[in-house]
Amino acid sequence: MKKIIEELKSLKSKDEEILQAVLRKQEENTAVYDKQGEKIQEIVNQGKDLAQKMVKVENELEKLRSEFDAFDKGTGKLHTKKRLHEARIIKQNELKKDLLAEKEILLVNLADAEKYEKPDNMNDPPDFDALIEKDDCEKQIAKLKSDISRLTRINEGRTVTVEELEAAKLEYEKASETEKQYSKKLKKVEKAFHKREELFTKVKGELPIKLRQKFCDLMNMRNYVGHLNVDHENKTIEIKVETHRDANKGNWEDSGEDEDARGRRLSAAAVSNRKTQRIAQDLKGLSGGERSYTTACFVMALWSCLESPFRCLDEFDVFMDMVNRKIIMGLLSDLARQHKHIQFFFFTPQGVSELQAKDVEVFTMAPARR
Repeated sequence: MKKIIEELKSLKSKDEEILQAVLRKQEENTAVYDKQGEKIQEIVNQGKDLAQKMVKVENELEKLRSEFDAFDKGTGKLHTKKRLHEARIIKQNELKKDLLAEKEILLVNLADAEKYEKPDNMNDPPDFDALIEKDDCEKQIAKLKSDISRLTRINEGRTVTVEELEAAKLEYEKASETEKQYSKKLKKVEKAFHKREELFTKVKGELPIKLRQKFCDLMNMRNYVGHLNVDHENKTIEIKVETHRDANKGNWEDSGEDEDARGRRLSAAAVSNRKTQRIAQDLKGLSGGERSYTTACFVMALWSCLESPFRCLDEFDVFMDMVNRKIIMGLLSDLARQHKHIQFFFFTPQGVSELQAKDVEVFTMAPARR
């Protein structure tokens, strides 16, 4: 999920950069278009006329070149025609040169006309009382020159056409629509993320309490006192056990009693014996049976906090004494019966005669060959 969010944020950031660039370009081009629209259109129209003439001239030149190549293969009489056509080509080139010169003159005249074009808000003759001051006029002129230079640098000296503006507008609209779609998706993802984050915080606080309580209840079955600390910051779980070496070897016999009632009964018995000396130690200081019993209790406590369709334990009773093993096997059997929607698999090298029941299926491997 974090990866998707990061990818969406990255896409959003890129789209925003593109959007801002397109917006700036549109604003700048729109300003140029508004100020120079009519003038550009006039130049474009004149340019079209000249372009048509030039196209005609180019077509004629191409035709003459083709004829020239064809006549070059002919006889002496065709050579005469070739010289005639060369003369015609020269004439056409001169005509083209004249047309280009005429175009330059028209452009110069147009530039001169633009310099002296009467503003829309001015009268003819102008009202000199309404004219702005010289300093203000010079400031406006300087600002316009600065804007023209800036736009010229942006456009790399080329003139922006109407088609380019339309293409930029379409690109901007497309980018805006894409940005809106990504914004909607991002809002949905952020909403789902915050909801999951709140749920995670809640579970993070409640789950260790439930795990600790269940672990302590199971440890009390053997008159042990379990201490379980979940350190989220260091990603560790610390388990310590206070054992009672001289405690009764367990009072768990009534298989019909549910786990909670049995836990309360044995917890009460454990409280009455707490005056006897106990030794608090981690798993390394426990005997093999005590360590196996503690591990099994921890696994069962974890199971009570998790949802999984399959749960397995492999050789969990390797170092257990018979008393601890009997208690653990009973606890596991009760736990499996309380959660009939979950499948439990227990692998053990020892016998399971105490689990002979209708709801338990036992698979025994053939003895190893010697």
